[in-house]
Amino acid sequence: MNNKDQILSEFLSSVRCDIDVARSILDGTNWNLAKAIDMMFSTKVIEHSAIPKKKEEKIAITEPEKPKEKLVLFQSNKKFEEARKEANKSGSRGKCLLLTINSSNMDDIMMPCVKRESIFVHLVPRFHFLDLDKDESDAQWFIQAYKVPRVPCIALIDPETSECHMTICRSILSSKLYESLRQFLIKNESKYGLPLDMEIDRFCVNSLSSESDSDDIIDKKDHQEEKTIEDVVDPGKLINIMILLPNGKREKIQIGDNLSILSLYNQASIISGMTPNVFELSISVPLTKLVDMKKKISDFPLKGSQVLLTKK
Repeated sequence: MNNKDQILSEFLSSVRCDIDVARSILDGTNWNLAKAIDMMFSTKVIEHSAIPKKKEEKIAITEPEKPKEKLVLFQSNKKFEEARKEANKSGSRGKCLLLTINSSNMDDIMMPCVKRESIFVHLVPRFHFLDLDKDESDAQWFIQAYKVPRVPCIALIDPETSECHMTICRSILSSKLYESLRQFLIKNESKYGLPLDMEIDRFCVNSLSSESDSDDIIDKKDHQEEKTIEDVVDPGKLINIMILLPNGKREKIQIGDNLSILSLYNQASIISGMTPNVFELSISVPLTKLVDMKKKISDFPLKGSQVLLTKK
């Protein structure tokens, strides 16, 4: 080993750097080891040399995954849950939950009251009712949960699944609401049952047979003909009829003109509390007894008329 190689070796042992850099520095100091080492540190050549540097490890910073956005509902829905459970256990089929949200402000539009207006008398048994004011906690919860665009509103809820069948968020006449609810029940017969008048049409003859005296039993053939099920899905145009009861009381009803006279007897039975076999219906102008159960409402001048109910 010559003198330069020895100096180079000593320099490299003192300072960690690339061999070419070391030779360059030593050449610049005329191979003076002390000066070369001095120069190395005084000019910080070490920072710019090819000295192997420890690679900086890049730490991958991953932001925690944001949870999926949830609808946070702070309001209580206790009344809704109680009503849903009650509707679900009502009878063998259960009832549809009919929820109404109105405003206490008298200037706001009010929805028809299904459970109080006589037009809905044969629909009421198929529903369980929950009436809320829009400022109530349950109402606020429902508006958020079901994304109700505005109130007042009426919503039909499946009590088993909480699915919303239908929402009405506009001003609606009682007659239009009646038609909508009637069609809804016909469509969902297996779940909630038919409107009561149609249900009675299906079974009233059997009921009459069991309750009648032997003198009142009609011929079996005619009996079977009158038992014909009301298979007209569309009840037709609604008309108003005033029923005059034996006690002098008057009851206004609405009925579709496509329905049978038997349906009229069924409605009269509901408001009078009497079975159809013990009374008779008639109109005075022109004097006509409504005794043919197979005929339709539209076959008689019944629109806006007064129908007299008399005991047989």
